[in-house]
Amino acid sequence: MLSQLSPRELVCLERIEETHDVATFAFDGRDFDYKPGQFTTVETEVNGKVLQRAYTVSSSPSRPERLTVTIKRVEDGVVSNHLLDTLYKGGSLRLSNPAGKFNLLDCAGSDDYLFVSAGSGITPMMSMTRYLQDNRLPGNIHFIHFARSADDLIFAEELQQLAKQHHDFKLDIVLSQKADPRYHFGLLDQALFEQLVPSLERKAVFTCGPAPFMALLEHCLQHRNFDMSLFHQESFGSVPAAPEQPLNSEAVHSVSVPSFNKSTEVTQGTTVLEAAEDIEIPILAACRSGVCGSCKCKVKGSVTSTSQVGLSAEEIEQGFVLACSSTINSDIELSLK
Repeated sequence: MLSQLSPRELVCLERIEETHDVATFAFDGRDFDYKPGQFTTVETEVNGKVLQRAYTVSSSPSRPERLTVTIKRVEDGVVSNHLLDTLYKGGSLRLSNPAGKFNLLDCAGSDDYLFVSAGSGITPMMSMTRYLQDNRLPGNIHFIHFARSADDLIFAEELQQLAKQHHDFKLDIVLSQKADPRYHFGLLDQALFEQLVPSLERKAVFTCGPAPFMALLEHCLQHRNFDMSLFHQESFGSVPAAPEQPLNSEAVHSVSVPSFNKSTEVTQGTTVLEAAEDIEIPILAACRSGVCGSCKCKVKGSVTSTSQVGLSAEEIEQGFVLACSSTINSDIELSLK
C-alpha cells in the first residue's frame, strides 16, 4: 500500500508563518500533476515510526513552480504538530502526487461559485480561488470563511487583495469568538446564511471544515431546496461516527495478518486501522477520516463500516473495507491486497 501514492522526498523551499498556529510549507512543484482542491499524502518519521497524513494542497496547478501545504497545530495532532515543530527551510519531507475526488475541475457543475470554509478548511478553497483567478475563467466567486478571531485568519491579506482587485470576487469573513468591526460576528445558522447568501441561483457550493460545520451548511442548503448535486464537501481530521448499535466493550476478538505472520487481540469496537498499527503493519492511513480511500484493505470477518468512499461494488462484495472507518465485531483476518 505504501507504493500506491509513490511519495518522493522534497526539500522545503520556504516556510511561511500564516498565523500563530498555522504555517505554509513550499516545495518544488514542477513534477506534480494535480487539480485544485486535491490533497497530498505526506510521510514522515515521528519517534521512530513512519507515519502518513493527508493535507489539502493550498497552491494551484496554475502556478506549477511551487506546491504548498498549509498545516495547523491541533490537539493530539501527532504529525501536524511534529512538522510545525521541526520542518523549516532546507528540511525534507516525502510527498505523494495529489489525489482526491473533491476538486474544482471534476465537481463544479456551474461557473458561479460559493466557497464556504471554516478554520484550516480554507486550504482547498484557496487552491480553487487561485486557479480561477489565474486562468481568468468566467463566473463569480463568493468566498465565505469562518474563524475564531482575526488572529486566526489564514490567507487574510491575499483574500482582501482579491476582493479589492476583482469585481467578480466577493469576500465575507465571520468571526465566532472575538468580534472585530471589519468582519461579521456569529455562528453559522439559517438566518446568517440567508443574510450572507440571499440567492443560491446557479451556484456550485464547495465547503471544507469540521464535520458538524459542514452538516449544518448542508441543512441550510436543504432548507432552501437547493439542488444538492451542486453541493461538494471535503473533510479531514475526524473519523465518521459509527451508527448506534449495542457495544460489548468486554468482548475480545483476534486480528491476524497471515502475510506478515502477526496477530493481536482487541476489544470490540476497535478500528481495523488501530489494530493494524498496534502490530506495526505498514498500512497507509492518510486522511484517517474515510474520505481518501488510501487505507483500503481486505477483511474476513465481521466489521461495521461508516464509509466506503473509493470502493467499488465489486470490492465491497470481495470484503474490502476502509481500515480507518471499520470497527471490529468478530475475529478477523486482514490482508493488504
